[in-house]
Amino acid sequence: MSGWVRNRSTSNVLWIIILLQAILDTLQHAIVRFADSEHSHEFQDIEIAIDRSFIHKDEHRAFWKEWLRAELMKTGRTNTGTFMTIKEWPSDHPFKKKYKVHKGSFDYSDLFYKHTDFHDSKSMVGLQIADICANIFYRYFRDDPDTRAYDVLRPRVVGRDGSVIHCISVDDTSLHKDNLSNHVSELDVEKWKRLAEERDQLRELI
Repeated sequence: MSGWVRNRSTSNVLWIIILLQAILDTLQHAIVRFADSEHSHEFQDIEIAIDRSFIHKDEHRAFWKEWLRAELMKTGRTNTGTFMTIKEWPSDHPFKKKYKVHKGSFDYSDLFYKHTDFHDSKSMVGLQIADICANIFYRYFRDDPDTRAYDVLRPRVVGRDGSVIHCISVDDTSLHKDNLSNHVSELDVEKWKRLAEERDQLRELI
């Protein structure tokens, strides 16, 4: 798979890297935006649908999907404390019941492996709406003088405090140039649990 990715164009690779960060940021924003109890049911069956965009062949779709899933699991795995959760959420909150495996630790393998996929936008209304929203934002950041659509849309797609999903910057510092063994180690389960509990105290939102 690494050989296949290496043969992709720069734009293709950057597309998947930005997509990875966008998914993680969107899930985090959703947790905060729909934190109130009346929205708890929204977390019962989360589905992540992605526009296939330039991915047309089934073989390419399979490669992109597996690479994206692997990166999502690496970034959002149980012991990294990726997402901030809501301190006031009860233990039976759908999000906690489905993904929490230990105090301060969550396992998102079911979401990223079974409920994340690429789809044709023509077959999904949700993706068509996302396309319209993306075009509105594109026109705004292209300095289109007519910002009426943007002004109406923006409050509905950002955090309550106006926080925005940012793209990430990729340069030479993003690459490991030394021996990869310097970045891996044997998993110490007890240490993993202890660190998860410590992060839980710092990560939960008030």
